[in-house]
Amino acid sequence: MNPHDARRILTLDILRGAALMGIFIVHGTGLFCGWTMFSPEQRAALPFPMANGLTHEAVTFLFTDKSRIMFAFMFGVSFFLQLKSAERRGHSFHRSFLRRLAVLLVFGLVHAHLLFGGDILRYYVLGGLLLLLTYRWSSRGLLIIGGVLVLLVPCAADVATELLGATASMPDWQRVAEAYRSPSLTGFIRMEHSLAMWRYEWPLLMSFAAPVAGTFLFGVWMARHQYLQQAEQHRSRLKTLAWWGLGVGALGQALQLAAGLFQEAGGLHVPPVLFMACIPLVYLGHQALTLFYICGMALLCVHPTWRRWLALLAPAGRMTLTNYILQSVLGALVFYGFGLGLFGRVGPSVALLITLGLCALQLLYSAWWLRHFQMGPLEWLWRWMVQGSRPNFRVDSQPEHRPPGVTRRRGLVRRLTRGTATP
Repeated sequence: MNPHDARRILTLDILRGAALMGIFIVHGTGLFCGWTMFSPEQRAALPFPMANGLTHEAVTFLFTDKSRIMFAFMFGVSFFLQLKSAERRGHSFHRSFLRRLAVLLVFGLVHAHLLFGGDILRYYVLGGLLLLLTYRWSSRGLLIIGGVLVLLVPCAADVATELLGATASMPDWQRVAEAYRSPSLTGFIRMEHSLAMWRYEWPLLMSFAAPVAGTFLFGVWMARHQYLQQAEQHRSRLKTLAWWGLGVGALGQALQLAAGLFQEAGGLHVPPVLFMACIPLVYLGHQALTLFYICGMALLCVHPTWRRWLALLAPAGRMTLTNYILQSVLGALVFYGFGLGLFGRVGPSVALLITLGLCALQLLYSAWWLRHFQMGPLEWLWRWMVQGSRPNFRVDSQPEHRPPGVTRRRGLVRRLTRGTATP
């Protein structure tokens, strides 16, 4: 392995880990605690109402949609790297990738219909099929089609939903809240199944599945140009992309915040044309701010000191499937009625502290696990199902790999990041 390979793997794992933790924070402060389902009166009755509002707005600005986009972006990067690796070895990639997608669909269906109705793995399968058809296109073609999928398609879904009154099919959130408060496990599973079925409706497929596929294409584009694999050689371009991402992203977030304020102020009227014109800018802002995060973290990973600390995220990034599904398990056990029952009793401010603690637990668990095993438990099961033979699981007694600039050191950082640079 050359030095660039070691750094490339570590940087990608750090980005995946950051996306995972962001997703958990969004779910913990919005869905698991029940904030997104409650009326203004119910929210005001929770402890620390002012802190709850500020926490919700901060999480929305920093993480909502951005973490999910980053997670999808890294899937596109991984797809391209797997493709190039298979080409170098002279192996057929399409058949193995289709098997991986089929197994991923199984995980997604089980996760969606039993644990978390908002599962995104099912959308990844659809986006993965598009990747197989388009990955050889020109870079311009990838960006154009990606832009259509992440901007125009969801905007069209929003307009169609408004014109056709598709909002009538929205779930009864009060019934959802009752199921989450209930100590009945079977009632919880039934509710998740109904939410999973709701996610198959065409407006949601256009609003979520299409942008996922478009983000995959953006990931392929960036991996093709080696921006993340060789960040030190592309500092100037990464800085340019980061600054543009920050500027456009801040504009999109400001428009989204303004739209929310106008909706809360019942006496103010916004012309429908102006409102519709702002929608694509809001979606563009989500993508742009995510680009800022990705480029900014890639640039930080060039510096040894920053890389050592950011490497704390890497073990979780090597176990994305395990940790993504584990987040649903932890969230349900801590917040819902058959667990500790915190749903509806705490707001986003307290839920954020709890979720950060659970994130730290995932990081510690992932680091410990990878010191003893080569991959996460669900990653191992996934590979077994794809290959048809049981892969090696335990870590062999081999010399430890350390990325450039990371010296042998004692203490917490060394113990947590041990082995994160190995592929």
